[in-house]
Amino acid sequence: MSDSVQQDEFLGALEALGGQAGNGKLRDLLGWDEAVYDAVKAELVGMRKVVPGRGRGGSVAIASMGAERGELPSSGGPPTKSLRPVVSAPPLG
Repeated sequence: MSDSVQQDEFLGALEALGGQAGNGKLRDLLGWDEAVYDAVKAELVGMRKVVPGRGRGGSVAIASMGAERGELPSSGGPPTKSLRPVVSAPPLG
C-alpha cells in the first residue's frame, strides 16, 4: 500500500509532465524502483485519479485527461468516445 506522500509526488510529477507520461519516463523522474512505482500507480488507478494508457511500456494520465481521450472514464460511466471497429486483413492464400 502506498502512502499519501508518494501519491502526491506521483501526481505532482505527472502534472509537471503535462498530465500524461510514459511509465518509464515518470518512474525515472521520480527516481523510484519498479515495485514502488507499480504499487503507487495501482493505488491511484484504483482511486480513479489516474488512468492507464497505451505506449511501448505503458503510460498514465490524470483521470480527467484520460476521459477526454476516450479512455477509462473518471466518473465510472460509459466511455465518452466510441471505440473504432477492428478491421481484419483478408485471408491469405
